[in-house]
Parts: sequence; structure tokens; C-alpha cells
Amino acid sequence: MRFDVYAMPRGGTPYVVDVQSDFLSHLESRMVIPILLEGKVEARIASLHPVCEIGGHQHVLVTNQ
Repeated sequence: MRFDVYAMPRGGTPYVVDVQSDFLSHLESRMVIPILLEGKVEARIASLHPVCEIGGHQHVLVTNQ
């Protein structure tokens, strides 16, 4: 569902957040934003890369990816 966070057990992205409109929920694909540990984002732009806490660790939504 929209704005739910999902753990990605494989690959380089530990989490993603679902941002797809519920209006398009019938589609088989989903639009997601990767969420990386804060130290993994090199050039963070505050307005583009908001910070959130997951499991006691700071993470960054990498919206440009």
C-alpha cells in the first residue's frame, strides 16, 4: 500500500517505500523509492533526500533514484 516501507532482503537497497497512487493499485508493477543508510548517500540535498529512522538507524529516502 502507498507509503508502506518494505524490507528488501536481496540487493543493495535495504528498504523501499511504496509511493504509487492507490488509484493505480490494479497494476502489477509498483513505483518505489529506495531507502539507504545515511552514510551511503554521498551528496544529500535536504529537500530531495529526507531522513527517517528505521530500526534505530538513520536512513535517507533517495528520491532521485
